[in-house]
Formats: sequence, C-alpha cells, structure tokens
Amino acid sequence: MPLGKHREGASRLGQGRWRLALPGSDVRDSRALYLVEDSSACLLASVRGRHLRVRLWGELTGPTVLNLGDCLVRAMAEGMERITLYLGERKSVPLEAVNLMESFGRQMMRGNASCQCSIRGTGAGIDALTLAFTTRR
Repeated sequence: MPLGKHREGASRLGQGRWRLALPGSDVRDSRALYLVEDSSACLLASVRGRHLRVRLWGELTGPTVLNLGDCLVRAMAEGMERITLYLGERKSVPLEAVNLMESFGRQMMRGNASCQCSIRGTGAGIDALTLAFTTRR
C-alpha cells in the first residue's frame, strides 16, 4: 500500500512495513494503521483507555504477521488490559501466524497475565490461532 504524502508521519517497522498514527489521536484514545508496501493488507489498531482493538483487512501473511507482532508487543509495553483481534473469516493461516500467537500467549502468561485477549472471527484459521494462543508451554 503506497504511503505517498503520509510517509512523513509514518514510523518504519521493518523492510516495507510501516505504522501510521492517524490524525486526531492522543495517548488514551488513538488509532494507527499498520501498512505493508506492495500489499493491500493492513491492520487498524484502535485504543480506547486500556483496550486495544485490532482489525485486519486483507490476508494475514508474511509482513502483515510481523506488523501484528509489532502491534501486540506495543500493546503489552503500554500496559493494555484488554486486546481484541478482529480477523474476519480465515479458512487457513500461515504457520508464522500460529507461531506468533503461541509465543504471544506464553509471554502474556509470564509477564502480563492480567491482560485479557480474545480472537474474533470464523474458520479453521481462527481456530488454529486461538488454540495456539491458549496453549501454554
């Protein structure tokens, strides 16, 4: 997705990956887009108080999985009490997405067990992500 004139206000997350804070946002009530160059997939992260809502548009693959990881790490660092992931219908998801949710679930249990996380959507891919997140090792 081309950033065009918005590249100035964007934070680079990695090769071809960006976080763009949306205008009018403040610390307690903010919105940001997580974008991938050369892809129509993006994440919209909305914070209200201590609740993060993340909505996915497009496919959950490669760089978009990395953006989701950056978004989740940021949420933990900012002390979110609740995280809701809206991922839509997912017939399948790549192994890297499953591994991300498994690792995120382990880290939450180790350091921030009071944070609640829910994954919303339908399909076998959502089931796989939910199982990975709830599997504690």
